[in-house]
Amino acid sequence: MNRYGKLLNWEIHRFGKYYAVLWLVTFFSQFTGVFLFANAFMNRANAAIRDHSISAAEYAAHFETASFLNYSKTLWFTAPIELCIAALLLYSFLVWYREWFGKNTFIYRLLMLPTSRMNVYFAKISAIFLFVLGLVAFQVLILQLEILAFNFIVPRELRDSVSIIDLIRMNSLMSVLIPMYFIQFLLYYGAGLMGVIVVFTAILLERSFRLKGMIAGIIYGIAAGFIFLFPVLIAGKWYPDYFYPSEIVRMEIAVGILITGCSLWFSYYLLQKKISV
Repeated sequence: MNRYGKLLNWEIHRFGKYYAVLWLVTFFSQFTGVFLFANAFMNRANAAIRDHSISAAEYAAHFETASFLNYSKTLWFTAPIELCIAALLLYSFLVWYREWFGKNTFIYRLLMLPTSRMNVYFAKISAIFLFVLGLVAFQVLILQLEILAFNFIVPRELRDSVSIIDLIRMNSLMSVLIPMYFIQFLLYYGAGLMGVIVVFTAILLERSFRLKGMIAGIIYGIAAGFIFLFPVLIAGKWYPDYFYPSEIVRMEIAVGILITGCSLWFSYYLLQKKISV
């Protein structure tokens, strides 16, 4: 366990500076968007109030009000989140390949450590999962600050009040990243974790058998995705209205656990028997 902890700390440290860049990009992009969106609205409102000689309340009643929910659908808000997601997806691939490439192939020393090779495997998965949770927690933290900044710029009579709960519920992207219910959190993040494990298995196949392994890895990934979606296909296409939604969810959970377990076992086999140093 101590060696796993050291490997995990090492993985986090290696990606730390790039992770900090993702935080900074998210922070500055979203706050810049808040100020631009709010000030653009205030410029329109002030111009109309001045031209029509009306009060702010009358402008809100006859023209428009500002809502942070509308801002949350702009690229200033969504683009950095999508960038973070793309960066972590890319990192899920590079977390293995960077060890094999370069002047000094570090994978040889890494797999020769006096510890189970699965500790290396689990350290990489754990690092990715912690990075995801860290970015979500950071987004929740700055979200409240962004709402405060928005409310500071736009007077109460010209805006619609929006809480974080309302924003998460009404924004499709945020509702996936921050589920409202614990069971949704388990389903969404469990499916994401399963996907990373399947990707790791495909990568280890490629590293074990090169070109043949790359083809096998692609087939394995497609097959895992099809099997995971199979209960939905059965319920939606072949037997509509036959299963209750709760039954479909239970089937998805069972299939997801099966795929995850098989992928972990297959990865263990490849690491122990097929990848040599």
